[in-house]
Amino acid sequence: MHNTELSQIVSDAYAAAFDESLWYRWTENLTSRLGAVGTNFLLLNSETETVEKIVVSCGQTAQAVPDYLEGWIAFDPQLRVACDVTRSCIYLDTDHVNLDDRNTADFMSWHRSRHGFDHHMTAVALLDTSPYRVGLSLHRATGAGHTPDHERRKLAAILPEVASAMRLGFQHNEMLEAAFWNGLVVGRADQLAILLDERGRVIRHTDAVAGLLSGKDGLGITQQKLKASRPIDDENLQALIDRARALRSPQSGSMRLRRISGKSPFILICYPLPRASRMFAPAEAAVLMVVIDPGLRPRRPGDLYSQAFRLTHRETEMAVAIMQGHSVESAAALLKLSMPTARTHMRSLFAKTSQNDQQSLIRLLANFH
Repeated sequence: MHNTELSQIVSDAYAAAFDESLWYRWTENLTSRLGAVGTNFLLLNSETETVEKIVVSCGQTAQAVPDYLEGWIAFDPQLRVACDVTRSCIYLDTDHVNLDDRNTADFMSWHRSRHGFDHHMTAVALLDTSPYRVGLSLHRATGAGHTPDHERRKLAAILPEVASAMRLGFQHNEMLEAAFWNGLVVGRADQLAILLDERGRVIRHTDAVAGLLSGKDGLGITQQKLKASRPIDDENLQALIDRARALRSPQSGSMRLRRISGKSPFILICYPLPRASRMFAPAEAAVLMVVIDPGLRPRRPGDLYSQAFRLTHRETEMAVAIMQGHSVESAAALLKLSMPTARTHMRSLFAKTSQNDQQSLIRLLANFH
């Protein structure tokens, strides 16, 4: 592989950092350029020593993924190595594999006999201060022998830049995740909302949910999963979440959740979220759960207007009327104000909200709903 080809692989990695549809083609290209028959591109969690998700699996390696994740992963001698390294690096299976270990020997034999590949080369890229890291494991065909030094040198030449591109892609996805969540709850500090990933784990929840959970009143979080206090309720809760996070034909649903305190049951509503192609995101949002507490007095939008802009009682009433679709004239009639007084309140509203006209005022206040 010439320097121009190496440069192109690096360039393509930076392009994929912002357009994840390009990662698959990039992985296939790298696989063929380095004499491999398949590659696993994995997001790893170094704290739990687990595969967080398969970013891309291509070639012959892709055939082994289901069996690998369902059982053989427990015998993979390279997983711990990839999670323990303290810097981005490259290593071969021959650097760490102990074939005298029965489990390791069985693992290697499974690769060889079932899927037609044998020795492999792994590159690990650390993702700054997070526990996550990327592993690229390139497998060679059975009978092709050990990975030659010149292939290792090629990968070593581009690893620093490729690792930088991967870190950029990871940060980009974290920002997308935050923007998505903030868009859901903007102006709704009292909203009881929870985001779950495709495994049903809690990713984020609003501050209001923290208060609900601390009360241990029928709903809690155990090992990152939502759990109902009563077994029959928990069975229904898990079924509700499973239907919403299903890969095929996910379904919205709702249920009543009884409370230990005897207060009115919570209403839980699960909404499937469109599956974005954020392959690098370690905690991709798959389900939005909204909790309704029938006994909770909802905050009126006018209260939020008043707090945010320090409005007087009459100014608040005027703002609410405008948001209900009234003109200044009909709002004045509704509130039994003279037109000069109504216009004075409107001028005060414009000044306190830094808006210049009624339409811009409405657009601003709409964010509170």
